[in-house]
Amino acid sequence: MSKITINREFISKNNTYAGRNVPKYIVIHETDNYAIGAGAKRHAEAQFLGHLSMSVQYYVGSDGIYQAAEHVDGTYSVGTEYGGNHNIHDANNRNTINIEICVNKDGNYEKARKNAIELVRYLIQSTGIPAERVIRHFDAKGKWCPRKMMDNLELWEDFKRQISAQNGTSGVQSENKKPEKPTENNQKEVWYRVGSGWKNGICQNQTGAYHNKDFAIADCKKNQKVFDENGKVIHFGENTTEHGQTATIINYTQKQFVIDVQKATGSNPDGIAGDETIKNTVTVSSTKNRKHPVVIHIQKRLNALGYNCGNADGIAGEKFTAAVNSYQKNVLGYKNTDGEVTAKKKMWKSLLGMF
Repeated sequence: MSKITINREFISKNNTYAGRNVPKYIVIHETDNYAIGAGAKRHAEAQFLGHLSMSVQYYVGSDGIYQAAEHVDGTYSVGTEYGGNHNIHDANNRNTINIEICVNKDGNYEKARKNAIELVRYLIQSTGIPAERVIRHFDAKGKWCPRKMMDNLELWEDFKRQISAQNGTSGVQSENKKPEKPTENNQKEVWYRVGSGWKNGICQNQTGAYHNKDFAIADCKKNQKVFDENGKVIHFGENTTEHGQTATIINYTQKQFVIDVQKATGSNPDGIAGDETIKNTVTVSSTKNRKHPVVIHIQKRLNALGYNCGNADGIAGEKFTAAVNSYQKNVLGYKNTDGEVTAKKKMWKSLLGMF
C-alpha cells in the first residue's frame, strides 16, 4: 500500500452526519478560495473549530494532506443538484469520501493536485473503492467543480490516468461528451461570509455563507461582519436591512429558515438545503397552499430580508404576494412576476440559499 503522510490533528464531527456514511464514491472538489494563507491546514483547522458551514473528509494543498472527518461520518459537501449533463445520479453526502484541493494564491496548485492524486491512490487501496468511482463534483451534481480541472479537461484526464496507473486498471472511463454548464449561473462562485473576523484566508466563527450580498447583510448580527472573498469587510452588524427597513424578525436567519421549511414539508431537519428539501417543497401563493404550515416561515424570512409581508400570520394574502413579487424583481430579475414561491422556477432555491 502507498505510504503517504496524513495529518489527523483536526478530525472532528462538526457539520457531519455522524456514523451515517457508507462510502461508494470518492468525490474531488476545489475550494475556490484564492485568499492568501487558505491552504489545507487552515481549512482543516477552520472546520475543526466550527468556522465553516460545510465539511469534507480531506483538505489537500501544497502544504500537505489534512483529514478533517472520519470516513464513517457523512459531510456537507456534495449538496444539491445544479443541472448540467452529468452522468452520476446516486452520489450524496452519505455515500461519499470528499476531497477539497486548495487553490490559494500563495500555494502551488500543481503540487496540491499531485498530493491529491497520492491520497486518492491510497484511498483506492485502503477502502476498496475502485478508480472508476473517483468522480468530480460535476459528475455527481453538475456543479462546475473542481473548477481548474473543469476549465482544463486535460488536467482531469491526467488525474484519472495517474490514479488508475498504479492499480493496473485500464483507466477511468472518460465522458463521451464535453461537460455542459447548467443553465443556472455556475461560473466562479462569489461568497459573502458572516462571522466575527478574518484570519489566514478563513472567516472566523462563520455563521453563514451566501452568494447574495443582501442575504448576508440581513443575517449579520450585532458584533458580526460581512466579508467578501478577499476578507474585506463590506458590512458591520446592525439592526437594519440593506433596504433601509427595520427587519420585523431580524434574527430569523437562512439556516433557521431552512430547518423550519424542512420540518414543515417532511424533510430531514438538518439545516442543509439539498435535493430532498427542494423535492418536498410546495408551491405557495394567494391561491395555492395559502395556509400551508410553511407559509409562516416564508413570511418571516421575507420580512427578515426587508420584503415586508406584514404580520407573519401563516396566510398568504395581498402583502405576501406583493413581497414575493418585489423579491422576484429585485433578487431574481423577473420581468414578469407571479407572486408564487415554487420549485418550478428559482424562487424556492433562492430563498433556501441553494444558488
